[in-house]
Amino acid sequence: DVTEEMNFKNTYATVFEHFGATLSLQELRHPKVLELVKEQYTSTTMQCDFKPNFIFRWDHEFISVEEAKRQGYIIPKNYKEKTVPVLHFEYVDEILTICGENGIDMRGHTLLWHAETATWFFREGYLDESAFVSPDVMDARLEFYIRNVMGHVYNHKYGHVVYTWDVVNEYYHSEMNTSDWKKVYGEQGLMPSFVKLAYQVADDVLCEYGIRDKVSLIFNDYNTFVVNGHDNTPEALLAIVDFINSDGKICDGIGMQ
Repeated sequence: DVTEEMNFKNTYATVFEHFGATLSLQELRHPKVLELVKEQYTSTTMQCDFKPNFIFRWDHEFISVEEAKRQGYIIPKNYKEKTVPVLHFEYVDEILTICGENGIDMRGHTLLWHAETATWFFREGYLDESAFVSPDVMDARLEFYIRNVMGHVYNHKYGHVVYTWDVVNEYYHSEMNTSDWKKVYGEQGLMPSFVKLAYQVADDVLCEYGIRDKVSLIFNDYNTFVVNGHDNTPEALLAIVDFINSDGKICDGIGMQ
């Protein structure tokens, strides 16, 4: 029986541990929106605030590796360049605090995406018009970015609210078009090395923090049933995840956006 007191949260919380809506930081800041979220949902996904361009803050701002180390950045052993891009976590910190203080869990969305990732991130010297870097250089940049973003989150007082990461977003559909990832790594089809590397790094971070059994790593895509007349999309996505997990399970599922 339906009653006036029923809402999403008190109806479905006994069935689904997490459910919610996408929000922006601006919306989370609004008292009435926050009140509604707390009343109705257990979780949220940030629309854009966790995406690379928002963490880069669209800037060409760089510091030396030596200065980055002094500031606490993680520099992977295979990182050979002399500078790193500055990562801005003010929005991330505010989001984590709002969610943590109000009992809202969160999906981390997203670490790798072909959109909202500045083209300079893929180019020599981090310059817009220079040539694309080699796969080895990009591997190191990818690892630098993932380790520092995830590490910052889980070093935060409320980092525990992030229970899932959409590690890679829309690879299959970007692979069907053009992307800066493809310009660096070439056509990789259903066996993308950099996608697998992203999950290996993310899995390693979770293991370092002792939370691998508490946090899931997801491969997210849209139109997971059929797109552009191709009816093999589900099989293709499963093949990609099988490749990611070919040396051990590091991708926990597929987000069907």
